[in-house]
Amino acid sequence: MKTCRSVIALVMAFGVLCCIAETDALRQYYEKQKAELARTFVAPQLGAEVKVALASGQPRTGLLMKVGEDEITVLSESGDTVVYKRHAMKESTRAQFFAEDHAQMKALEKTRAYKNHLLSENLAAENAHTHEGSLSVSAKVEKSSDKTKDVAENKSKRTGEKRQTTKVTRTSTEVQTLVVTVSNPITHPDTYTLEHYFFSEPVSKGQRNPGRGKKASVGENDGITLKAKGSQIVSVPARGRQSVQIQSEPFQVVKVETSTDGYSHREPRETGEESAGYIVILKHGTRVLDMKASAKSYLNEEWLRKFR
Repeated sequence: MKTCRSVIALVMAFGVLCCIAETDALRQYYEKQKAELARTFVAPQLGAEVKVALASGQPRTGLLMKVGEDEITVLSESGDTVVYKRHAMKESTRAQFFAEDHAQMKALEKTRAYKNHLLSENLAAENAHTHEGSLSVSAKVEKSSDKTKDVAENKSKRTGEKRQTTKVTRTSTEVQTLVVTVSNPITHPDTYTLEHYFFSEPVSKGQRNPGRGKKASVGENDGITLKAKGSQIVSVPARGRQSVQIQSEPFQVVKVETSTDGYSHREPRETGEESAGYIVILKHGTRVLDMKASAKSYLNEEWLRKFR
C-alpha cells in the first residue's frame, strides 16, 4: 500500500507523461534512489533537541525520547511526555525520523531533477535540428563625379570663320553598400547562406529609362537587368547576430555636352547605367528563411525566377 502511495505521489508530482517508456524509466530511477536513500538514513540521536512541525501547522520542540515504527516520543519544554503520530506530522518532519519518508521525499527531489535533465537533453536534441533566422538590411550609397573639358578650334570651309567647339564630359559613379544583419533565435550556433542580387537600369539617348521608379513590376520589361549576384556563408552564435557588408560593382553614367562658340547645338548625350535596387536572401541549405529587397515587387516569385 505504501509503495502504491509512493508511485501515485510520483505521478502527481510530474503530471501525466506522454511517453510510457519515459514513465517507466523515471519510475525505475525513483525506486532505485528510494532504496539507496533508505539504507543510508540516520535518525536523530535520542536525547537530541528536535523540532516537530504538525500537519495542522503548529510547531513543537523538545527532547527526542523514542522513535517507533509510526510515532515518536518527545519530552516537551514543560516536562510532559508527548507522543506524535506519524500521520499527524508534516512530510518534512516525518523525513527526519522515518527512513521510508526520508527516502521517498529525497527520491522525489532527485527524480524531479533527473526528469528536468532529460527534458533539457531532449530540447537540445530537438533544437539541433531546428534552423531559423531573419534578416535586416540597411543601404548606403557613395557617389563620386568627374568632369573633363576638351576645346578644339575649327575653321569654316565656307566662310573661313574660326569656331571654338567645347565638349564637356561628366562621369557620375555610384557604389551601393548593404549592411546585412543575420539573427539566429535558436539556442545553438548555426551557419547560413546569404545570397545577394544587384539590379541596374540603362540611361541612354539623353533620357533616363521611363521605367525608372517603378522597380520592375512583374510582366513589364522596363530594361532592368541583373548587374551582379553572389553568395557567402555566415556563421551566427546561439541567440546571436552577425553583420556583414555587401558592396555592389560601380554604376556609371556618362553625360556629354557639346557647344560651339558658347552655344549648344545638340542635346546632351547620356549613357550608362544606374542602380535599380537589390535582393538579399537568407537560406539554410535549400530552405529560404527570409528575404529583403529594395522594393516589394522584387520579392514576387515570378520576378525571383528570372534571376535565381
